[in-house]
Amino acid sequence: MKAWGPGWGRIALMAMMALGLGGGCENDRFDFDHDPPPGQGSLVVDNCAGVNLDVFIDGVEQERVREWKHKIWDLAPGLHRLALRDRDDGRFFSDDVDIVEGRLTIAEVYVSWDGRSLEVAWGMD
Repeated sequence: MKAWGPGWGRIALMAMMALGLGGGCENDRFDFDHDPPPGQGSLVVDNCAGVNLDVFIDGVEQERVREWKHKIWDLAPGLHRLALRDRDDGRFFSDDVDIVEGRLTIAEVYVSWDGRSLEVAWGMD
């Protein structure tokens, strides 16, 4: 049976992330080199969780976002449904996201403090 409590490795990883030593996640907050195409906005999934993420936009599976990487999707402006799943541990997140024409909407993905779910910090550039 898998225990839910964080092990020492996960505690060390969370401490490194808190100190900004975790690598891969975009450290220059919201500094992505991407311009949405005319008439569209973009969704950035920035994987700061150190896990492999399955990404679903409006119920359609997208390209996976590997640990410490990010991917960008150009979308029509308006409300979209984002669902994320930790490919290895099954942790999950879902929410509606409003895509704004000409702007980047950024979802920074983290593992929750208790290790049981995924959390997103939202931003816009």
